[in-house]
Amino acid sequence: MCTQLYTFGAGLFYLTLGILGLFPRFVYAPPARPEYMRLLLVNADYGYLLDFLPTNLTHDVLYILIGVPAILASVFYPTARLYCKGLFAIAAMMTIAGIIPLLDQVFGLMPLFAWNIPLNAVVAVTAWYFGFIDPIYVRGSNASQTLAV
Repeated sequence: MCTQLYTFGAGLFYLTLGILGLFPRFVYAPPARPEYMRLLLVNADYGYLLDFLPTNLTHDVLYILIGVPAILASVFYPTARLYCKGLFAIAAMMTIAGIIPLLDQVFGLMPLFAWNIPLNAVVAVTAWYFGFIDPIYVRGSNASQTLAV
């Protein structure tokens, strides 16, 4: 049940961030750092979501594409657990790409620097827990078993 709640919450979180990023009212102008502006190939809607999270149109679409399947996967435990494994892989790759200076903009497609690094790191760690560690609850009993993966 906790895995399903986490998956639903993560989906709602990503969907909310993706939708908020599409509204200019929530995206603030980026600081004057021309090295980032000239390297971004996708400058549409580039700015800082809620004044701390670098984002652009590609980033917003990715967040929506992560959020909607999460909400759908949260209905059943096996799909929620599988989704958490996939979310762990995506968030871990985005964290590592954000740390490496040559990849922190994913070849100019979306910004992964600044606050995107800790956000993706926290999501990777929590998705790892719920995808690989969280015990399976047996229906009809209070005991839980840990699935060896």
